[in-house]
Formats: sequence, C-alpha cells, structure tokens
Amino acid sequence: MGCLLLIGGNGLVTVAEKRVDSYIAALVISSTPLAIAIINRLLFGIRPSRMVATGIALGIGGIAIILYDGRSLSGIFSFHILLLIAGLALWSLATCIGHRIKNYPDVFVSSGLQMLIVGTICLSGQAILNPFSLIQLQFASNASIFSVLYLAIAGGIAFAAFNYLLLFEPAQRISSYALVNPAIAVFIGLIIGKETPQPFLLLGLPVLFCGIGLLLYGDIILKKASSQNPVVRIQNSELKN
Repeated sequence: MGCLLLIGGNGLVTVAEKRVDSYIAALVISSTPLAIAIINRLLFGIRPSRMVATGIALGIGGIAIILYDGRSLSGIFSFHILLLIAGLALWSLATCIGHRIKNYPDVFVSSGLQMLIVGTICLSGQAILNPFSLIQLQFASNASIFSVLYLAIAGGIAFAAFNYLLLFEPAQRISSYALVNPAIAVFIGLIIGKETPQPFLLLGLPVLFCGIGLLLYGDIILKKASSQNPVVRIQNSELKN
C-alpha cells in the first residue's frame, strides 16, 4: 500500500511536476474519484449508476479540455502528463484495494508504517544507485529545506485532521475535497505562482467540477428529488402496500 500510494502516486506526480504546472497537476489529481469508479468497475465488477457514469464522462472531458493547448493533442499525451495520469491510477488502485485487504486498525500507526517503509526503500535505493547523492544533501537550497519543513509540519497537521474526519464524518462529505482543492490550487498557481493558464481552462473547469459533483452527489440529489416528488411517493406507497 505504501509503495503504491507514496512511490507510485506521490513519486510519479513529483517527477511530472518538473514539467507540468502545479495547478494542472492538482486538477488532474482531483479526478481521483473518477479513476476509483473506473478501477472498481474494471477489477471488481462494481457497475456505476447512470449518474456516476455521466459524471465520469464529464470529468474526463473536463480534464481533456483543460489539457488541450489549442493546437494539437500532443500536449494531452506528453510524457510528463502520462506520468501524472499513471500516478493518479496507482493512487486510485491503492485506494480501491485498501478496502479489501487487512489493515492495522489504528490509522495513525498504519500511515506511519507506510511512510517509514517507503522512506527506507527510497533512501536505500538512492544509496545503491548513487551513493554520493546523500552526501550532497548539504548543498540543498534554503527554499528546498523550507519546502520540506513546510510539507512535514503543515502536511502532518492536514493528515491528522483528515484521519480525525474519517472517524466522525461520512465519506461522502470528506470526499468533497475533490471540489475544493482544485479551486485553491488554480488560485495559488496562477496568482501566486505566476503559472501560465491553459487556453481552455475556464471552459474545462466547470465541466470537470460538474463531472465530479455528479459522481459524488448525483445519486443523492436524484434520490432526494424522487422522494419529494408526490407522484413517486404515491407509487412507492402503493408498492409497499
């Protein structure tokens, strides 16, 4: 699980972001619910409802529109974009199988073990491939050191908050991050990071958000709308009688 999540997921995304803007990476990763639904269908035979299938189609279409540079499709299938999608797929795969394997009951211990094992694997592999690279850590820039400290502290607090919510909030409410994070990432990337906006960003964003929204809440909205419809209530009452 640790290797799929942290090496396959986070690792490939980190490599991809050397060429891909951070807000683009965040938008692609926000489609994790879409990838999970597809993997569950392919591997475990979980058939999505019509609302979920519509959300998947809209979400994929929104991502394609955002990545399109207005000239050719090569930008959508560039090497680093494919790395980003591979990282998304591996993270989603780990999420799917995580519900089907035996995990340590304490989520903090389980997460800590995953990070400890993956960190040991990465440092050992780096020491074998390039023994002198670990010595060169002393030449890291102040910006790099600050970034690592920020991720360790702020990321640790956020991870603890996420695990707390897992205990007290329904999964449907927690998964709403997929609608919030992209907006924050776009703002930070474009306004603060001065990244270059994609030509069709404003067109693709609402399509992506609509797709994710339908996937997460479409069935709930449809169910509530049907229950409030007097004709449907009468038909359901007759069926019960």
